[in-house]
Amino acid sequence: MSLHVVDHPLLADILARLRDRTTPCEEFRALAYRISVLLVAEATGDLPTAEVAIETPLESTTGRRLAARVVAPGGLLLACCNVAELPWRAFRDRVVAGLAEAGRTAEIVGVYHEPAIDHPSPWGGEPYLKMLAVRLN
Repeated sequence: MSLHVVDHPLLADILARLRDRTTPCEEFRALAYRISVLLVAEATGDLPTAEVAIETPLESTTGRRLAARVVAPGGLLLACCNVAELPWRAFRDRVVAGLAEAGRTAEIVGVYHEPAIDHPSPWGGEPYLKMLAVRLN
């Protein structure tokens, strides 16, 4: 497996702010989300696409959609959530519903929803970190 180093000024700025101990929790969460979106865009930049016809509110035109499923049948998908306000059961149900909307079914092969040592749950609340590993059919 090859290593791809992303050297981008937006990512460098976000990473520096994430590492800064004075960054407030709310800003840290927003920055973590922002960097994850940018890294996913970088990691998936070479996925095959196909031109499709679409209807906009103003006219007919074309756009590009993914040309193939991103995860092949039998492949693993790891869904993660870092929000205490979303209960574990609701997180799991949303992942399963999203797969169904995409026309996919899956077998749950792993779960994690325990409080992390370095990021404990709010007293009496759900843990922040939740992970669901599924094998797609």
